[in-house]
Amino acid sequence: DKYGDDWQNHLLQLNASDDRGIDVVRDEVKDFARLSTVADYEFKLIFLDEADSLTRTAQPALRRIMEDYSDRTRFILSCNYPNQIIDPIQSRCSVLRMQPLSDDEIDNMLRDICIKEGVDVHDDQLEVLAEHADGDARRAIHALQSAVVDGAVSDGALDVLTAFPSEDDIQQIFDKAIGGDESCMQEIDTML
Repeated sequence: DKYGDDWQNHLLQLNASDDRGIDVVRDEVKDFARLSTVADYEFKLIFLDEADSLTRTAQPALRRIMEDYSDRTRFILSCNYPNQIIDPIQSRCSVLRMQPLSDDEIDNMLRDICIKEGVDVHDDQLEVLAEHADGDARRAIHALQSAVVDGAVSDGALDVLTAFPSEDDIQQIFDKAIGGDESCMQEIDTML
């Protein structure tokens, strides 16, 4: 919390998959980078999320801005595919590789979010969400958002989201199959 309440004046955050062209880099990023720091702070921060989505024309422009304003601006780039970032930018960065989160870490993160947001959720629902996320925090949060109906995680929404049939659906199909009802094959096909 280096900047305290004044943090917004020292941080530019852009999702490069949304704002990925050269105009954004030339205008927003360069304009922010060239501003002098305020008060006693050494530098400002520019955070480009999903930087691997920057276009091939935007990346050289970003490299020049990184060089020109390194005295007052620090750049944080996050990406899923580092090989999509040009070498001159990579050479100016310290690379930190993140491992996927464990199911327990995802579970705890989602539990905290639910508590803070007042969302009713059960342990088994958190377990399904964590397994579905496959170690990806962003995917887990999006899944949680999609599964919340009227302030609670909905089993129905969760089933649709994770593409798992409910236990009731499975039991009904199983009962039909045991009873010789061949219509269960159509139900299985619709679930796949």
